[in-house]
Amino acid sequence: MRRISRRDVLRTTSAGALSMVGTSPFVLGKTKGNTPPSDRPNVLFILTDQQRWDSLSCNGNKVVHTPNLDRLASEGVNFTQDTCLSPLCGPSRAALLTGRLAHHHRCYGNYELYEKKGLAEDIPTFDELLHETGYECEYQGKWHTGYAHREVYRDGLKDHYLHLYHDEMTKRFPLPVAWKSLNLRKDRYTKLPYKPWPVDDMMLNAPQNGFSMPHDNEAGESYIPHEHSLTAWTTQRAIRYLRSGPKRPFSMTCSILHPHAPLIACSPYHRMFDPSKMPIPSNVFDDGSASHPRRPVPGAVPVTPEGLGSFMALYYGLVAEVDHWVGEILRALKEAGLEQNTLVVFTSDHGEMMGSHGTFSKANFHEEAFRVPLLMRLPGRIPAGMKSDAPANGMDIVPSILDFCGIQHPQNPLAGHSLRPLVEGKSFKRPYAFGEFYYRKGHVHAVRSREWKLILYHNGRAHLYKLQTDPGEQHNLLSPENRKPSHVDLAQELRGRLQAYLEEQGDPAHKTLSTLDA
Repeated sequence: MRRISRRDVLRTTSAGALSMVGTSPFVLGKTKGNTPPSDRPNVLFILTDQQRWDSLSCNGNKVVHTPNLDRLASEGVNFTQDTCLSPLCGPSRAALLTGRLAHHHRCYGNYELYEKKGLAEDIPTFDELLHETGYECEYQGKWHTGYAHREVYRDGLKDHYLHLYHDEMTKRFPLPVAWKSLNLRKDRYTKLPYKPWPVDDMMLNAPQNGFSMPHDNEAGESYIPHEHSLTAWTTQRAIRYLRSGPKRPFSMTCSILHPHAPLIACSPYHRMFDPSKMPIPSNVFDDGSASHPRRPVPGAVPVTPEGLGSFMALYYGLVAEVDHWVGEILRALKEAGLEQNTLVVFTSDHGEMMGSHGTFSKANFHEEAFRVPLLMRLPGRIPAGMKSDAPANGMDIVPSILDFCGIQHPQNPLAGHSLRPLVEGKSFKRPYAFGEFYYRKGHVHAVRSREWKLILYHNGRAHLYKLQTDPGEQHNLLSPENRKPSHVDLAQELRGRLQAYLEEQGDPAHKTLSTLDA
């Protein structure tokens, strides 16, 4: 049997969609090249990297003020319990683009950035489906899901954005004379010099001192003017598009690298927060040096202003910078007269541990890495100031965008569900959020409700947390000292929910989920 290609799928999308009955009242579009109906909303998708759900002041953060994201939340809906599908860049972004699980999109890890693997050719992205019904599609910033699916954009993303940024900055901003005598390093992303902070040395030396750093987190100060930082450069390219006067409905994705490492900030963001005043996580010593001596905190990076405090201050500085430039994008959207008919979606691909449980980065299902912000605004269709604690997830982004744009996916069932019925006062079909994470030796899955979370490892380990009474996840209710029959029964129920979901999705992982008595 001939394998169905992405082009085959897209060729039949428009015709197939016309015969489907969807949940949206909008008239479905025609074929590629035709202008979609004027009541179709534009899409502005703002995606950050490694941004925790609680890094927004509207979500309770007391360190950094995020007025622009707060305003976006007040003008639309804030999903306060949203999680990513996978706590790793590549597979999370693949899910955000396709609405599918890894066994479908086949982007299991981060290696897709360097190899010609990545997103499966026969799994369309939401932009390809929008383009087939007449939308103009644009993408700026980090891609990180391989080489396929780029041709839908005007430039095909042929030039890597970091290469473009490096070339432009080295031509425009030579290294200042005063910096030439300093002990500088180059970050692995932009290849530009930076002034390292002491915490940079701590993280750099951690592996040789016997500690495991999950990410090479450079940390320090950039000499590039703040109006030309990587975040500024990426968002300004999106702003230029919005100001260009799009002649037909569009989908614009602005994918910002920060606050993902390297934690290298321009002035004034690198000194915006005092490292000595950072709120140390209450669970920073949980699973720390006593039981897991290879974890970097506090063994390699001490809980001091020069150590963890500096890491947190730089991270929040980058969050503040992101908020500023999100405000500039939204201002440009309004000035272009596009605000009232544009669906704005803001989210991140995963969070950041930032010292919690003695570690940094992501690649686990603790709340700090698993939970992310999700804001949506569409004037007149999404109620202003709405908050929802429904178990939204990254896999819900694609069905939500397509639903608001009046398009049904030709390959249903998708992994997620549209959030549109929820914001319209209707019920949400799924009481749980699910997560998946694959690594070389196996896989980890998670199922999460408002109150409970089960993390199930392929080797039989299982963690059960009651989130309402243990938000720091320091008491595994399946450990020998906490294990009770009621805990085991609940974990078995959650495992059954996960297994049924994976089987419904045709995911072979449902056959390999370990039992709780392993």
